[in-house]
Amino acid sequence: MNYLNPDLDFDALGRTLRTEGRVLIRDFFAPEVAEALDRALQAIDWELVYRDLNGDRRLTGEQLRGLTPQQRMQLSEGIHSVAREGFQFSFFSDSLVQAVQAGREDLLARFMRWMAGRSTSRACGP
Repeated sequence: MNYLNPDLDFDALGRTLRTEGRVLIRDFFAPEVAEALDRALQAIDWELVYRDLNGDRRLTGEQLRGLTPQQRMQLSEGIHSVAREGFQFSFFSDSLVQAVQAGREDLLARFMRWMAGRSTSRACGP
C-alpha cells in the first residue's frame, strides 16, 4: 500500500509549483494512512524534555503520570524560571530516530524510513 492519496493529480500540482513557486497539497496522505498515523501518534507514551538549573532533563510518561499536582506545578514553575534567566526548551518527545536505528518495524518507524527515502521492501501501509 502506498502512503500517498491515490487521487492526487501530480501533473496539476507540478504545474502549480512551476507557476506559483509553491503548492499546498491537501489530503496528501491516503485517508486510511492518515487515520493509522493519528492512532499511532495518540498511542505514544510521550516524554517531557526540558532544561533545569542542572542541565537537560527527560521525564518518561510514567514519571510524569506519577507527579502530584503540586509537583507538576513546581516543574512548570522551574521551567519558566530558567526561561526568564536564559535559554530554555520544553517539549514532548518520542525518539522515532532511535526506533528506526533500532530496526523497529511498527508503523511510525516504517513511515520514518519512507520519509527519509529508506523504506524497506515490506509493505508501507498501516
